[in-house]
Amino acid sequence: MKITVLLITGLSIALYGKSQNSSHMMDFNNAKFHISNSGILFQDPVSSGGGYIVPKDHTASLISSAFLWFAAKNENDQLGVAGIAPYTSAGDFQPGPYSQSYSYQEPEYIQKYGSSIWHVTQAEIDSHIQSWGNQGYVIPQNILNWPGNGDTEFETAEILAPFTDLNNNGIYEPQLGESPQIKGCSAVYMILNDNILHEATMGIPLGIEIHYMFYQYASPSFEALNNTTFADISIYNRSTVAWRGFKTGLYIDGDLGNPFDDYVGCDTSRNLMYMYNAGNMDEDFTDGTLQIDGFRANPPAVGILSLKKPLQSFITYDANLAFPYGFPSVAFQYWCNLSGLWIDGSQVLDNNGNQTYFMYHENPLVANSYSETGMGNMPADRRSIISYDHMGQLGSEDPFDHLSHQGKTELSLAIIYNRTGDHLQNLEGLFLVADSIQAFYDDGLLSCADAPLMLEKTTLSKLSVYPNPASDAVTIKTDQQVEGSILLRSVSGAIVSRNPINGSETVVSTLHLSGGVYFLEVDAAGKRYEPLKLVIVK
Repeated sequence: MKITVLLITGLSIALYGKSQNSSHMMDFNNAKFHISNSGILFQDPVSSGGGYIVPKDHTASLISSAFLWFAAKNENDQLGVAGIAPYTSAGDFQPGPYSQSYSYQEPEYIQKYGSSIWHVTQAEIDSHIQSWGNQGYVIPQNILNWPGNGDTEFETAEILAPFTDLNNNGIYEPQLGESPQIKGCSAVYMILNDNILHEATMGIPLGIEIHYMFYQYASPSFEALNNTTFADISIYNRSTVAWRGFKTGLYIDGDLGNPFDDYVGCDTSRNLMYMYNAGNMDEDFTDGTLQIDGFRANPPAVGILSLKKPLQSFITYDANLAFPYGFPSVAFQYWCNLSGLWIDGSQVLDNNGNQTYFMYHENPLVANSYSETGMGNMPADRRSIISYDHMGQLGSEDPFDHLSHQGKTELSLAIIYNRTGDHLQNLEGLFLVADSIQAFYDDGLLSCADAPLMLEKTTLSKLSVYPNPASDAVTIKTDQQVEGSILLRSVSGAIVSRNPINGSETVVSTLHLSGGVYFLEVDAAGKRYEPLKLVIVK
């Protein structure tokens, strides 16, 4: 095998053609969207038009496209940047995990990671857990091909996607009853890396591996949840560089139906970026060759809610703005935008001429506010970049603001939607949706069984577990007939055991568990019962 390597400031990157793009459409609940292993999110791969739609049987789209940008500085103050360039197909990402041996062109690597998109549902996982030991059982491909482990042949990381490790040996073994660990009722997992020549940003490769988990719930009793998509993004530093001032940003082209009559803003108290229509009628758009469906009367509002990280900055621009208010094209300009600055490094000023890192951060429902409605802006096709604070304060360059070698940082987002009144009432309602989704997330209600439970919780009286502490097995006993599932969670919240319960007494083996504290939960008849602490001794 022949490999050509380009050396740049201590990093080596292989020069090779990118794998063919693959995409996946997710539509488990009321939201439908596409993702691509190029790193482009929410864009229809066939039409290249908007690909995030709520309700999913509509034709008007909420988001045209989105993608992540990353930037940091090395010890020599050089910029590592990875992203996708607006308006072009140029990108700095490729499918699959980071390979220390640069095996990306190997047929075996391409066969295993050429798509790098894996989809599985909790129903499939539950069925596997209950059936894997049955004679004649065939493991579904979604379970069998889950990327729990990397491949030593390609010198990837040993552990990739999360899984239930029943025997604690670090090896994903679905043939022994082990299964993927996901959030929600349906999840898509995707792995990309930036270990290629950076055509989009012209920055030094960061040597990062990006893991995405998109997940959804279907809940007839919690409408906001049924209209929401969650995304967990984990960024691993596989390089030998300790990156300073690491920044992550989400670039979003949020075309709400007709893209030319949109407004945007942010709410720093909620860590929310939002998009809404400038007027109460969103007409169809056509220029003779391009036809885009509008939402017509009472157009909805859509938001990107950061569930764990505070916003670091928010700026917006459009294709017609002149320098320095337009899009970045080189590494320094991407760094500036991710720092809440214009691409020449100049400060953003608010409506009173004061420096700000958050454009349009005041309430649009308040007259004369620093918002697009308050300022009476001309509506347009808005593009925005939201930057998230990972480690330090805004502008921090202190020595602890690092993403070290083999370090990891995470981001959790929710794409939320509201359409309950006119265009401004829909925005006001979006703030309430943000609060309810944040509360759902903060309560730790992340399993599929939690989906309908926001409006229906109860405590099971006379639930007993013995022995406790336990060693080999425990017995769960109730004073009534129960049909559902018994879950054991670690203190970190990971599900380590899931067993069916059908009756008033069930025995659960704990032989595979190491000593420590666990939490036992019983889910039955759409209700969540009070968890009990269980101590395992070995």
